[in-house]
Amino acid sequence: MKVRLRSSELLFLACARLLAQQYPITLVPGSPRNIEHILQDRRGRLWIGTLEDVLYFDGARFFSLHQAGFPFTTVFTLAEDDEDGIVIGSQSGAYRYAEGRLEKLPPDVHGARVTPVAAGLLLVTGFRSGASAYSLHRVRRS
Repeated sequence: MKVRLRSSELLFLACARLLAQQYPITLVPGSPRNIEHILQDRRGRLWIGTLEDVLYFDGARFFSLHQAGFPFTTVFTLAEDDEDGIVIGSQSGAYRYAEGRLEKLPPDVHGARVTPVAAGLLLVTGFRSGASAYSLHRVRRS
């Protein structure tokens, strides 16, 4: 079955193609590989979880949380809490990064996933040291 287009339809298709918005692809120096998770926080900053790091992108450069003490570990989850902190679930545990400071949440949980559920309340799931089953931890701001 052949479809015949009128000249006005051809002109419309040609104009639509020419007027379509096109963005150039620009490589950013130091761009991470093996990206697993991307989170845009309330302020518009980008947080990128990879197989071994969490990076913050300011629009021009990438900053590694290794500089704040984050271990070389696989990142499972990224989320933002109600106080503009970034919570990270990773193979080596759960962490919170806020105001330039990194803190480990429950100290004995591995393979952690973190979920903010209410103001000042996080749920952390993972394996406790020496346990064979997942455990659930409620972490509250004190």
